[in-house]
Amino acid sequence: MKSQTSNSRFLESSSSAYLDTLRICAALSVLIYHVYFHWLPADKITVAFDRISHTAVVVFFVLSGYVIAYTTSNKNNSANDYFIARFSKLYSIVLPAIILTGIAQYLIKLFSPELILNYGRNAGISHYIISALFCNEIWFYSAAPQLNMPLWSLSFEFWYYVIFGLFYYRKFQRSSLLLAIGACLIAGPKILLMMPIWLFGYFAYKIPQKFVLNKFMTWCAVSISILATFILVYFVKPLSDLGTYPLVYASQFLTDWMIGAAIAIGLYFLPTTDARAKMNNTALSIRKIADLTFPLYVLHLPLIILWDTFLKLDKNISQNIWKPIIGVLILSGLMGVFLERYKYLYVSFFTRLLKTLKMNQRKN
Repeated sequence: MKSQTSNSRFLESSSSAYLDTLRICAALSVLIYHVYFHWLPADKITVAFDRISHTAVVVFFVLSGYVIAYTTSNKNNSANDYFIARFSKLYSIVLPAIILTGIAQYLIKLFSPELILNYGRNAGISHYIISALFCNEIWFYSAAPQLNMPLWSLSFEFWYYVIFGLFYYRKFQRSSLLLAIGACLIAGPKILLMMPIWLFGYFAYKIPQKFVLNKFMTWCAVSISILATFILVYFVKPLSDLGTYPLVYASQFLTDWMIGAAIAIGLYFLPTTDARAKMNNTALSIRKIADLTFPLYVLHLPLIILWDTFLKLDKNISQNIWKPIIGVLILSGLMGVFLERYKYLYVSFFTRLLKTLKMNQRKN
């Protein structure tokens, strides 16, 4: 074993493939859970995927923190580059998803009004506006449109980006630190309670690897972290049910911390190198699929409900449930590819916005 203390490390192809595979598995578990919950709420598969789907969000938080640590360490982005990249990524998918959700609500009311009884809570226009501003989960508020409840986690992630960015790129002035503290006060206790999970991912990359294990031992450590995660999910009972007020989606934060720590430990041991290297073809193929998991996560629930509105599964539901799973995968994938082509519009918008804010700040 040799010492490795550099804070700038690059991922090997196998490590990149592992991270992307985690993203794919997490997104698919959420999709499968919501499809089964919609058509077969009491099915064994639905019960099995119930807690896994929430664990998938914990996975996303850990991965998000890890990726931010990687990009801020190796790309040396400025504060402007950081915020433009983060906001463009979120809004290029979330804004169309909110519009799709509103269209879905209108069509369901028109063609399948009985479904709106199940998804009618938080359906007012104010909830769409609040969700577009990523304020639907601040403090003890929980107001994502029920037709697209996965938007709750994007509110959490948005504030992690903001809080981290304001702190990481702060100037050594009291006013700069006050901005970061102000963002924490706006986000509120729910979001802050789950932030350690995001930070576990961040520090899994940032903490230097004191010793580099051989490949076999490295992947043994990663495998142990996966096993520990499954043990925690299935054998450690949360102190509170998910959705319990006032913490709502943060109500299981203690067990979520443990699960997040287990996942992060696995990421810490991922093989890295001192020099950037090209990913192999297998890793590149997995990356292309993984890049579609974000649109899948944000678009899948309204697509599921629209599928039920226009393509009923009245007979042999358990045998035909694969149809909406495959259908929604294809639809969200095509929409994701389409939306990615216009991401530059969001980059341009936020670039101009930040320039305008800076100019106004100089004038004042």
